[in-house]
Amino acid sequence: MTVRLDAPRQVSVTRHRAAALAAATHRNELVPLPHCVVQLDAAHRGLGTASCGPDTLPRYRLGAGTYRWSWTLRPL
Repeated sequence: MTVRLDAPRQVSVTRHRAAALAAATHRNELVPLPHCVVQLDAAHRGLGTASCGPDTLPRYRLGAGTYRWSWTLRPL
């Protein structure tokens, strides 16, 4: 499969679900799935949340609102 995106985006393909990656403390705890997990991210907020340090600089914050983007899967 190929993925066509409307703009540059963050895309990852892995054999692990996000919950399994977050729960593992060592790589050997991860058991690969028999299928691929594709993660498409429309946007990323910059680093920082002001919870225990500085907040994200204003130009890198994602504001409230509706975000639209498009993608298409095509067979090879």
